Amino acid sequence: MQIKFLTIATLTFLFAAVSAKHGHHGRHAYYASGERESLDNPSNPSNPSNPSNPSNPSNPSNPSNPSNPSNPSNPSNPSNPSNPSSRSNRSNRSNPVRQKFSGR
Repeated sequence: MQIKFLTIATLTFLFAAVSAKHGHHGRHAYYASGERESLDNPSNPSNPSNPSNPSNPSNPSNPSNPSNPSNPSNPSNPSNPSNPSSRSNRSNRSNPVRQKFSGR
């Protein structure tokens, strides 16, 4: 009877730990999806990921150079989506976070 109780307690503890970890990750993904900005800035619900540039909703990832989004030879614009080095830099920054969650 004591072994059964320990097994149930261990499984309950593991389930609670996994649920808490995924719950925190879920909240992080919720805020990262732009919901936090839309709550802080309700006057711009159509473009919550870029509240500082509501006049250009078709190019939210390039607010500093909206007139030339396809120029890959502009090194002063690291948020240019057509620049392959910025894509690799962005993925390198996000890799440790993914490895931390997938390794456990």
